[in-house]
Amino acid sequence: MYGDVARAISTLKTRRHELYVVAQNLIEFWAVATRQLINNGLGLTVAQAEDELTKLKTIFTILPDTADILPKWEQLIVKYQVLGKQAHDARLVAAMIVGVGHGLTEVCGDGLEVFRERLHARARGIGGVGRSGEKQQKEQGFVHAESL
Repeated sequence: MYGDVARAISTLKTRRHELYVVAQNLIEFWAVATRQLINNGLGLTVAQAEDELTKLKTIFTILPDTADILPKWEQLIVKYQVLGKQAHDARLVAAMIVGVGHGLTEVCGDGLEVFRERLHARARGIGGVGRSGEKQQKEQGFVHAESL
């Protein structure tokens, strides 16, 4: 998956798309990056993870965590009967929805997989982007944020 993600980021940057994350994305990256390989992590040292985190912050614009995210998250978890670890993904979806107010128009990634059937979003990876390719975007993991 790493190669696909790297290619997608490169393609989007080449097309001059602004790429966003929220703080939670970086926090979850850190948790996986520093987790031992035997525990399904990347096994990076603190110094290595810090270097990677610095790189991520140069690639992505970090959307602010706002007070609007919590009530949207609460609405989602009740409406879609979210249980357990899926609550973390629901918060990412809430941040994406709130991000629409910051000009966010499309979202991509596996975080939407949890809500695929319930929100009618096909989110199986990262693919091409562009207004003329809306069908391709949906098939390759892009969802217009307004539809969330």
